Amino acid sequence: MSKISIRIEHTRSRTGRHHRMALALVINLRGGASLPDPRELKPCRGTYVKGFAYCGEYSVPKGCMLAYIYVTYGLRGRCKGSVSIFDENGYEVLKLKYINNKMRVVSGDSRYTSYALMALNNIYRVDEYERHR
Repeated sequence: MSKISIRIEHTRSRTGRHHRMALALVINLRGGASLPDPRELKPCRGTYVKGFAYCGEYSVPKGCMLAYIYVTYGLRGRCKGSVSIFDENGYEVLKLKYINNKMRVVSGDSRYTSYALMALNNIYRVDEYERHR
């Protein structure tokens, strides 16, 4: 098993106009998603001032995949980001570009897009890390 560096973040700018969310989800191949253990991650500095951020390395359990979402919300409701899917060996099997609720395959095999959709539906779970501060 190889380790993948991840960053979990939910920060806002001082003015509140921009905010950034980054989340890693462990997806079981039978269905279901869980968050990496926050005790394995260290607090670090976020992109914007308000909020929280955690950094660290994570090894994907056998029989699971890791979905990493990185989204920036800007003015007028615009959002940009990327979604990456890693297999249990740590290889990136799919990379998607995410702009204004539309996804486009950048590289990899498109049969893994269902895992990306599952991860985007669970992006609100980033706030569960705030309890661990």
